[in-house]
Amino acid sequence: MGEEFVYQYERDKVASFSKSDVDRVQHLSKLQGDGLGYDISSIDEDGNILRIEVKTTSASADTIFYMSRNEKNFFEQYQDDGAVIYRVFNFDKIKLSIFFQVLWLFYM
Repeated sequence: MGEEFVYQYERDKVASFSKSDVDRVQHLSKLQGDGLGYDISSIDEDGNILRIEVKTTSASADTIFYMSRNEKNFFEQYQDDGAVIYRVFNFDKIKLSIFFQVLWLFYM
């Protein structure tokens, strides 16, 4: 559900600057599976592609998260070309309360 939240967030964000580009936001892990190394494709206000990996936890923001080898390889390759991690935390399916932060920097 964290991915669904980020997918809708990105659609709303893109609609705020370009309603005609909303369909460029794609939930790729849902459409193609997890093999790409990221979950959602979106764009920024300049039309640059964002490749978003979503990491969700019901715990706090400082909880460690893990990346698959495929995700790690992807971020090594695209770290300067639109690769972004969205950290969804304090995720509560029952109360539907969610907090998130965008981790723009990727450290190995």
